[in-house]
Amino acid sequence: MSIDKEGYWLDCDFLTGACDSYENGKKHFNYSDIASEKGDYGFAISHLILGAEEMIKAMILVCLHGDRNFIDTKEKERIFRNHNFKHINIKDFFHSLTPGSQDDFEQNILKYTCYPDECKNKYQSTAIFLSKCLKLGLIGDNEINELINLLNAANDFKNRGFYVDYDFNWKNPNDISKETFDKYHNLTEKLSGFIAPIFILPLTDERIMDFLFD
Repeated sequence: MSIDKEGYWLDCDFLTGACDSYENGKKHFNYSDIASEKGDYGFAISHLILGAEEMIKAMILVCLHGDRNFIDTKEKERIFRNHNFKHINIKDFFHSLTPGSQDDFEQNILKYTCYPDECKNKYQSTAIFLSKCLKLGLIGDNEINELINLLNAANDFKNRGFYVDYDFNWKNPNDISKETFDKYHNLTEKLSGFIAPIFILPLTDERIMDFLFD
């Protein structure tokens, strides 16, 4: 019997899933800290990237709470099964926090309000809330390029950090340096810095109430 996928998601409590994903992401970050303290930067970097995937999943689920069409049915399935989809969304989320993206949204706010599908980036309105209402700042043009380059290699480093592999030579998790780990640690701190306040600020905060329930 075929499953009505839209019906399957119709009664989904997205906020509970968002909170669980956020907490799970924090656990990955904690295990990364433990591994890095022991000098196991391979395992540490893998847990960082897994934590980042859980963080963006939490962000997507928050957005779905406000708009069940934020992503389509196939994409809803991909957030639980496809690592690359989550990495693409981290890139989109970071891009939405750049000055150019925010200027575009503010200059076209009437059009995007009437025709949200025409937004250049689905996170633009969320990014305005984070940057302007919560005053979390922006991501500069030079910084965004470095973040995207790191994300392009993230899935490879996640696998390299966990497994011994062979590609004309042996590749070992111990080969990953502290310098590389530090770069991904900075990336995940940047990501968490924009997402964590949504989960940390109390529901009595009117800004969060308006964002989640307006």
